[in-house]
Amino acid sequence: MRHHNNALRDYRLAFALTLTEYRTAAGATFRELSEISRIPEQTLRAYEKGTHHPGLSRILALAPTLATQPAALLVAVADRVHRANGHLPDPSHQAVHALLLHGGLALHELGSFDA
Repeated sequence: MRHHNNALRDYRLAFALTLTEYRTAAGATFRELSEISRIPEQTLRAYEKGTHHPGLSRILALAPTLATQPAALLVAVADRVHRANGHLPDPSHQAVHALLLHGGLALHELGSFDA
């Protein structure tokens, strides 16, 4: 359970940093993102503080408001998790790893899913 909690904490922080980066690059305010994505402003702030992370349906709503694709957003977060832990992401497994990390899997558990 401890690895799971650490993995979720790491993922939330990586998502928060990535969201901040994308939002800043888009020049968007929380209010603008909220109006376009229909995600409450308070929820967006929680994502950017790293206290919560969105489910996949919210990723689908949020990505276009940040001028990106949902998969690209998830891959950017996964890349940040890998690099923060001293690993280089494997390009051949990027999308699968992105989804597994989003689901709360710990970085050291990813190898179990590689073919």
